[in-house]
Amino acid sequence: MENRLDVYESDDKRLMTGTYPRGNSCYFCIAEGTALGSLVSEFTDKGALENQVYRKGGVPIDELKAYLGKTDPRIVRAGSYKGVRIAVKCTKCGNGELRRELDMTEPLSITKVPVMPTLRCISCGQRFYSVTENYVRNLVESNRDLFTDEELAEKAKDEDAFIRLINEYVIRIFASKKIMRI
Repeated sequence: MENRLDVYESDDKRLMTGTYPRGNSCYFCIAEGTALGSLVSEFTDKGALENQVYRKGGVPIDELKAYLGKTDPRIVRAGSYKGVRIAVKCTKCGNGELRRELDMTEPLSITKVPVMPTLRCISCGQRFYSVTENYVRNLVESNRDLFTDEELAEKAKDEDAFIRLINEYVIRIFASKKIMRI
C-alpha cells in the first residue's frame, strides 16, 4: 500500500492534502497550527466537514500523518491559502460564496476551535452550518465521556436513532441562534 502523501503548505502554514478516495467517496484534509495546538479537519470533495481532531500542543504535520496513517509526506509549497471550497451558494442572497469562518482567521490567532464549525457568506454575512451524519457520529465517538451511562446504552441499542436525536438537538441550537443549515 502506498504510504506517500503530498501535502500542500500555504504561506500561512496551513497544510492541505489533495483528494484521496475512501469507500465510495473522496476526501481531503486541512491541518492548521492554532494558538494552542493543531487542528486536523477532514472534508468531502464537496466541502462538507466529516471529522475534526484537535490536539493541544500538537504539530500540524505530525497530527496530519497520524490522522491519515501516512508516514512519508512530501511538502509542496502552495502560495496563499485559498480556503475550503463549499459546493453551495448562499441561500439568503443567492450569489454569495460560503467560506469556513476558520479560513477567514489567521491560524495562530485561533484560540477556540468550535465543536460545530460555521460558514459565512462573503457577500451578505449570513452564517450557516453544515453537519453530516458522519461528523455527528465522529463527534459522539470522540466525546463519549460527555454522555451518561443511560445515553451510551441508548446509543448501543440503536446507534442510528441516537445519532438522529443528537442531530435534532444541533438543529434546534443553531435555529435558536438564527444560523441557517445548508
